[in-house]
Amino acid sequence: MPYFQVLAAQDRIRTAQSNIASAIRILRRYQAAVSGRDRDRSRRRPAGTVVANQRALVPPLRQTLDQNINALATLVSRPPEAVRVMAAR
Repeated sequence: MPYFQVLAAQDRIRTAQSNIASAIRILRRYQAAVSGRDRDRSRRRPAGTVVANQRALVPPLRQTLDQNINALATLVSRPPEAVRVMAAR
């Protein structure tokens, strides 16, 4: 079971990183649109908060991944740094 949990955690991290990239692109477009007609920075804060919230999701996901790798390493009697899990493509 830890093997599939590792794969799932890796997938969640990739999704979170993709969401961060999307949020940054949206924020930049929003800032470009707003900067031309409105200098009020308070309107930019909500868009920046989305990026910060997305970034905050990654550390707990990495911790979960590390825990799952440790569990898998224990099952296969290897040190965690020797365990490499990659999904078949």
